[in-house]
Amino acid sequence: MAKVLIVDDDPTFLLMAKAFAEKLDCEVEAFENSKQALQYAKDENDIAVAVFDVEMPGMGGFELAKKIKDIERHSELPVIFMTGSKVDEKSITHGYKMGAVDYVIKPLNALMFKSKLACFLNLHAKQKKLENLVEQNRRFVGIVSHDLRSPLTDVQGVIEFLIDFPEGREDTEMLKSLKTRVNGMVELIHDLLDVTAIETGKIVVNPEKMDLGDVFDEGVSLVQLQAKEKNVDLVVTKIDTPVNGDPKRLVQVVQNLLSNAIKFSKENDSIELKAQLQEEGIYVHVKDGGMGIPEDKIPKLFDKHEQTTTLGTNNEKGTGFGLPLVNEIIEAHGAQIKVESAPGKGSCFSFILPVGKD
Repeated sequence: MAKVLIVDDDPTFLLMAKAFAEKLDCEVEAFENSKQALQYAKDENDIAVAVFDVEMPGMGGFELAKKIKDIERHSELPVIFMTGSKVDEKSITHGYKMGAVDYVIKPLNALMFKSKLACFLNLHAKQKKLENLVEQNRRFVGIVSHDLRSPLTDVQGVIEFLIDFPEGREDTEMLKSLKTRVNGMVELIHDLLDVTAIETGKIVVNPEKMDLGDVFDEGVSLVQLQAKEKNVDLVVTKIDTPVNGDPKRLVQVVQNLLSNAIKFSKENDSIELKAQLQEEGIYVHVKDGGMGIPEDKIPKLFDKHEQTTTLGTNNEKGTGFGLPLVNEIIEAHGAQIKVESAPGKGSCFSFILPVGKD
């Protein structure tokens, strides 16, 4: 049941507001003390709407609203302010800056007060319904992707076996085309699973003291065939200094950045994967001399809702999920990925990881 938080130091008005609110389909928490209300907000995850008296001893309604809305999960909490007299424009403006969505004048008009509360309770109910639908969709994507991944991986293996032993057959080119399509589907499924996990908060990043060179080796091995098809040279520079990071997730980062660089590189190009010790930590970059990215498209690269995708130099298709996934993993490591690029001059994706500590 939706929760309404009401705070007023006057017990008479508090009981009146509580009685009116209880006529609606909601659970009401009422406090005469702002500090008690603030503690309640810190402990409670879901409040549909709050009603605060403006003038209260100690902590007034404006200050209380600001402190509660500073709590991340309550940052969008709608607040209705109560006042015993008509307020001037300056006070109204200040109230809206503190998160007000409406004002009511005491003594309360029952019909007006309940109508205002009902409006925000209805919005809260619709928001919860939408969140549930989104969650169901994420679960569906996760289940379907998981169920498809295993058989497609089997198909991949069979196709690669047939390509490796072409004697007596004339369907090699068709198999190579089929391999490209199946690889694209498997890549999409992997990305969907990871993006779904990130959005549902189920992706796990477990940083540890680790060798970045091992991550480079595995990431490179995963894109070797893709690089070979374009005769792209992967130039790798490692360092011995350990880093703090999640090896599994950082392999995904390296693989995605290299795969992206190969996609937009020309035949016989080279791509640099480099680690370097700097004052801030271990600097890592993937640099190519490919197509480059227009300046106006760079901010959209990491937005998973944009699904920005462009054909590669050999018309390779992408899912649009790879770079958003990279961004999420790097941010989960407390770092930030940066992009330097210009059309026709290639691109450089970089980030800094902390030096490994025991």
